[in-house]
Amino acid sequence: MFFREHAALSAFENDGRRDFDLGGLAALADDDYDRLDAAMWPVKAGVEPGETRFFSAGAFFHERSAWPLHCTGTSGAACGDERRFSAAPQHRAPARSVAHDDAQRKGVRGWARHSPEPMVDIHPDDASRTGITDGGYAKVTTPHGGAVFRVCVRSGQQRGSIFAPIHWSYSTAADACVGALAMAENDPFSGQPELKATPARVEPLEFAYRGFALTRDLIALPDGTWFARVAVAGGHGLLFATNELPARWHGLAEKLICGDPERAEYIDLPRGIVRIAALRAGRIEACIFFGPSQNPPRWEVVRALFNSGILAERDRRLLLSGQSAEGVAETGPIVCACYSVGLEAIRRAVAEGGAAKRRRYRANASRRHQLRLLRSGIAGNYQADRVRGRLANRQLG
Repeated sequence: MFFREHAALSAFENDGRRDFDLGGLAALADDDYDRLDAAMWPVKAGVEPGETRFFSAGAFFHERSAWPLHCTGTSGAACGDERRFSAAPQHRAPARSVAHDDAQRKGVRGWARHSPEPMVDIHPDDASRTGITDGGYAKVTTPHGGAVFRVCVRSGQQRGSIFAPIHWSYSTAADACVGALAMAENDPFSGQPELKATPARVEPLEFAYRGFALTRDLIALPDGTWFARVAVAGGHGLLFATNELPARWHGLAEKLICGDPERAEYIDLPRGIVRIAALRAGRIEACIFFGPSQNPPRWEVVRALFNSGILAERDRRLLLSGQSAEGVAETGPIVCACYSVGLEAIRRAVAEGGAAKRRRYRANASRRHQLRLLRSGIAGNYQADRVRGRLANRQLG
């Protein structure tokens, strides 16, 4: 059983030098494991549980029972060839690592909708100086490697530094592995790499076309295509950018989704538009949408149809337009993963004065209540006079 091995390893050559010790559970039977209640470690073999709060006696888990502090000296961050790069430390940390419980329970797909592509945050002043635009692409280069990210120009980002999340790998994105950019300098005692002091050069990168693919089976895009894989229910999602001409993507799309009994196409090569969808038994089997970067295809509605099962006739007719037959507005990037509230929905609510409308509704409801009190005779003379005064110059809705 895995747990027994895990517990035994925690006690191996421990002798009280490490705080994590489950040696007392290394021989736990399967039935006892099923009934195991929460236990606070260490749970040492042959020792009755005692004080449960660490360090209450002033001792630490170290060979001298004291907390060792060491001076590590100066950093080697700006040595040698690294001086050729702008002094812009690359922050390597998880994006939005603190989330409320509802969002955490949504799992990977919820956060994939929230930030579906590898992003790099940059301050507006740095973006203006380097010619980088919000929503565009940037090439980040260090002495150790390079990577490509979508750009998020954000005033909250520290000037002179950039931020990129660590969770993208070579299997989930084409060229966004932050770990390959960081320097190899380590703390000589703890071994912790110096992740936040790597000088980096940031420059704009142009892609002529952008698009997305939704497929039931995993597919591979042509070499040189920048992409990010996105978790979607019942299949696989890809967001990509490329400089390959539309004609090549038309041929590629036909190869990727060949063999399906029903196919819909919208091709306009002079305008750089390729949209192909394959259906089987009324369900979307695969689709590839491709267009100019200035007006890329939006995938919110198509992704919802991909997850919905058998399409209604009106949805089939509008599939290649990327619009919903129900008139459901696009949500945009997810801002609140708990309730799937998108950026576009928030912008529409602000533009339409949704908050002001709610305030007016509550005010009118209060006035109607006051009027009912007046008409029913429930209000006393003093209160009636006050109500009449409030309503004298107002028109009730």
